[in-house]
Amino acid sequence: MLRQQKRAWYELTVSALAIVAVVVLGFTIRMPQALAGLGILGFYGLTPLLFRRRPAPGEVVVDERDRHIAMRAATAGFAASYVAFVLSGVGLWAYAFLCRGVEEVSVHQLVTPVWLAFLVFCVVRAATMLALYGGEVADASE
Repeated sequence: MLRQQKRAWYELTVSALAIVAVVVLGFTIRMPQALAGLGILGFYGLTPLLFRRRPAPGEVVVDERDRHIAMRAATAGFAASYVAFVLSGVGLWAYAFLCRGVEEVSVHQLVTPVWLAFLVFCVVRAATMLALYGGEVADASE
């Protein structure tokens, strides 16, 4: 398995844990305090440390195909996060205005679209990267 695939699986696992934490906290302590479960996303910062290795002399670590896949995955992630940000912002206003009858949105709720967009970016980028690699083996010796 390639280093990029391992990284994508790691990011999907961290994202899933964060979603589970927010859902569990949402049922126990309610929103917006349940967004503290997104603190698990801080483990993304360990990604460069966990998946870094020194290449042997003459070894190719990343080629053009890997860069192309990473670029396509990032583009898909950015597009999905933009849509998630816009829809969650409009949805937040619609919920406050149409369902609750208030004309303003609480300051505590304004961070929700930002976190949602970040989470969608990470999940879509990792899933797209795994889909583009398609489960192939990186080297014939593996």
